Amino acid sequence: RHADGGYATHCLLPEACLIALPSAVSFVQGAAATDAGQTSHAALMRAGELRAGMKVGIIGLGGLGMTGARLAVLYGAEVWAAEPRREAWA
Repeated sequence: RHADGGYATHCLLPEACLIALPSAVSFVQGAAATDAGQTSHAALMRAGELRAGMKVGIIGLGGLGMTGARLAVLYGAEVWAAEPRREAWA
């Protein structure tokens, strides 16, 4: 299946791939959310089939991990996290 690349000046997508941004969300915030947000959401919901009441383990609390942890909590999961970088523990 062919798809335009992320470095293209323009790309053609089906309407189903688009997300309307609420007026309170800037384009910059929306762009960031579609990166870490969509990646984390797909991992939790599609690959992990997340359901309320599940226990979720997240390794690494960088941008993707923190976004995934927050999404899991919002969907009603119990989150357990491990951060291997000692300097991030504080």
